[in-house]
Amino acid sequence: MVQTIERPAFSNDETTSDGTRKVTIVIPGLECPDLTTNCLKAIAATSRTHLAEIIYVDNGSSETTRDAVEVAAGRLALPFRMIAFPENRGFTAACNAGIAAADAKTDVLLLNNDCYLGAGCLEKLSSRLAADPGIAAIGPVTGDKGRHSIGHDNIRAAAGVAGDWEPWR
Repeated sequence: MVQTIERPAFSNDETTSDGTRKVTIVIPGLECPDLTTNCLKAIAATSRTHLAEIIYVDNGSSETTRDAVEVAAGRLALPFRMIAFPENRGFTAACNAGIAAADAKTDVLLLNNDCYLGAGCLEKLSSRLAADPGIAAIGPVTGDKGRHSIGHDNIRAAAGVAGDWEPWR
């Protein structure tokens, strides 16, 4: 059984004032509500113009985690849907479920919950994708050789994530 929680999107318009398509952000997640909340805060602060909606695909987290993510999205007034798997089906299955649930009239950005969009990032990606019909996929890079990885203590602290972090649980 898959549980879906929905909030309405900002509008039914598929395009922005600059003519680019709006973007659905798919965020797969398993536990780590603090990471997901900070990811949502970054989206709320930087990406509202081009955002159609956020689809959070929960991969078998506790009810506490799912509730925390939903509350965060609500407090930030983000257009939000949650697809909640009862068990961990894997990263690829979560991504595919989010893509399948997205409105076909929007572009899709797959975003890990430990990644944060900077100012103008979504707009730049959307504009570049719209500029060339031969491009089917596009993605940002940090260009920092991993110096901003959430695996570093100082980056976790800056992201508001406390304690030990186990990347391979």
